Amino acid sequence: MRLRKLLALFLTFSLLLGCTSNPAKPSSASPSAEPSAESSLPAAPGMNGKAVGFLFVGGTDDFGYNQAIYQSTVAVDNAFPDLNIIRKENIPESAESEKAMEDMIKSGARIVFATSSGYTKFAANVAKRHPEVIFYVQGGDQTLPNMGTFAFSFWKEMYLMGYAAGKQSKSGKTGFVVAFPSSRLLLQVNAFTVGLRAAQPKATAKVVFINNWCDPVKQADAATNLIDEGIDVITQVQNCTKTIHQIAEKQGIKTIGYQVDGSNIAPKSWLTGLVFDRSKLFIDMVKTAQEGRFTGSRYDGSLILQNDTEKVIQMASFGQSVPDELKHLMSRQLSDIQSGKLKPLVGPIKDQAGAVRIAAGASPTEEELNKTNYFVEGVIGEIPK
Repeated sequence: MRLRKLLALFLTFSLLLGCTSNPAKPSSASPSAEPSAESSLPAAPGMNGKAVGFLFVGGTDDFGYNQAIYQSTVAVDNAFPDLNIIRKENIPESAESEKAMEDMIKSGARIVFATSSGYTKFAANVAKRHPEVIFYVQGGDQTLPNMGTFAFSFWKEMYLMGYAAGKQSKSGKTGFVVAFPSSRLLLQVNAFTVGLRAAQPKATAKVVFINNWCDPVKQADAATNLIDEGIDVITQVQNCTKTIHQIAEKQGIKTIGYQVDGSNIAPKSWLTGLVFDRSKLFIDMVKTAQEGRFTGSRYDGSLILQNDTEKVIQMASFGQSVPDELKHLMSRQLSDIQSGKLKPLVGPIKDQAGAVRIAAGASPTEEELNKTNYFVEGVIGEIPK
């Protein structure tokens, strides 16, 4: 009994010693440690990502719009070796695109490029769910705190393509295959035709809409019908360009390219074209978002990039049949256009019905031109209602 009492007293004394010992100091990683004001701030949208996503409406081997963008994503890949570049091709402009963007985000993307205007509302839906991600939509018309849009002004260069067509056409009849009757694409047709008539005042441009960004069957039908009607130069504004170049080569007419250089497809028929290189632009856009500078940057909103300064759009190589005199003339005119010395769409300019649309001496703004809803004199064809 006495032994049990002594043991109980010893245990009680030991417990009291434990209760009065000094507590250990909390480590810097302890949950009770106060975070610094800087560490408690959330990262800006676009920062701390492991990947950059690119959404394509078509295949990256379309010899046109999507291929040109793909080539620029390779430059992004090289410029940011620590980032994974995620590319998703042939994604419809529908709710399906939202899943593709969500998958990119799950894979670590904090910057997403939706490279077609048809993705706008779907990108906006995903952007609202993911304020930590920056979205860049090409050709879009809606912006958000973490979503900007960008587009290119290239009607001046399209004027030059029309001028080349006018210099090379023997029949005075040219053809223009267009994806959709949107204002920006109508503007390209008008600029081409004004340039065409600057070189050959009575020349015409017959327009065919295929109502699709890429439909080789419709393209082939359109090109064949235009050739049957007597055109000897053809151009296009749509995503895939290969079919029309091949038909031009087979039928022995001249072809003018769009987005990529197609001279190797149609070596005999190739005249020239417009080449789009977004490499430097994309690298700057990624860097801006990655450094947390999107808000307040030029990409924070709707941006129409002027080629005078951006130099995204360049003239493609000349075909083997183009005389040196025309090469020198076009190179000089391109410099004059980019410097502002040559202003292609200065009035008076009339529409198909003869009504003055741009007054004598007037030079419309980019905003006014991007609302184009008519064809100029010299265009054959109607704008679908």
